[in-house]
Amino acid sequence: MGIGSLGIGGLALKNWYGSISGTMSYTKKSSGKTSPKKLKKLQYNFKEISSQLLRAKTSGNAKQVAAKARRKIGLLRQKLRIGEYDDKEVEDAILHALRMERVAKKRMRSIRAS
Repeated sequence: MGIGSLGIGGLALKNWYGSISGTMSYTKKSSGKTSPKKLKKLQYNFKEISSQLLRAKTSGNAKQVAAKARRKIGLLRQKLRIGEYDDKEVEDAILHALRMERVAKKRMRSIRAS
């Protein structure tokens, strides 16, 4: 049984006959000398959902705003998992969107009741 090189980050596992029977990949640990990764700026407008909610005059409009807030929450959670954005900034945006969703649901119930 032998080991041959596949290039950077990979090994070929060979059987007794010399043919490749499997591969194995690996990553090298960074030495810490590289500069920290530049994080992207989050494009989240805090006023967008809140202003739409203030303009909502019917329960249907408030329901649409709540749905939009839920979609924003999903997108923001994806961005948090990716790790390309500042975690604190994304978490603040998620908290804001959650609050806006809760207020939109409350407004929807309030408009229906009146």
